[in-house]
Amino acid sequence: MLAAWVLSGFIFVTLLGYFIADAAFGFMISLHVSSILYLLHRTFPVQVLGQRILLSLGVLLIVSQLLYGASLHWIQNHWLLPIKANGKVFVVHRSNSNRPWYRGHLAACRLEGTADHGVRIREGFILDRILAEPGDRVEFQAGKYLVNGVEAPSLPFMPTQGSVILNEETWMVWPALRTVSTYNADDATISGAVLPLSMVSREQFVGTPFRRWFWRKQTL
Repeated sequence: MLAAWVLSGFIFVTLLGYFIADAAFGFMISLHVSSILYLLHRTFPVQVLGQRILLSLGVLLIVSQLLYGASLHWIQNHWLLPIKANGKVFVVHRSNSNRPWYRGHLAACRLEGTADHGVRIREGFILDRILAEPGDRVEFQAGKYLVNGVEAPSLPFMPTQGSVILNEETWMVWPALRTVSTYNADDATISGAVLPLSMVSREQFVGTPFRRWFWRKQTL
């Protein structure tokens, strides 16, 4: 059982963010609970079925929530955070969220989300490149956008006209949104909803991906 628990832990860490990692994490909890119950039943034999069920549920709740759940929550908030982007899972190093941020950096950010004017975008985490830094001028045109006069092809949901100058401590990270719920909203309305979300403050940065996660290269 110990060998199976260690193997499950290795699978969980190496494939963090994938379904098989979630399954391995659940298997680790199951093995841990089973071993504790085995020890308890040998030390304090309980013959009543109802008591055995209550004991099993109690141990499961304590181990899964107080031990594994709390540990996983701490890890994802202070050390490792898996984020899905472009069909891949990237493991983000959260402890370097206070680094200097420059144009072109691949950054993980917390997206606030919005629900207004027939457009609904869920809050969550995004992983995209920084398009502009504080003080940069960003212009939007049909089929392209310009940062300080340097043009690039438009990204999904970008406006086709207008311009913004980024304030101090504000970066532009255009979110590659997978799901946008709309209700009779035109393209201009959707672009108007996404544009404010792309303005990222320093507090919204959560870190950058590790260059490699075991055998996987983490490039976008």
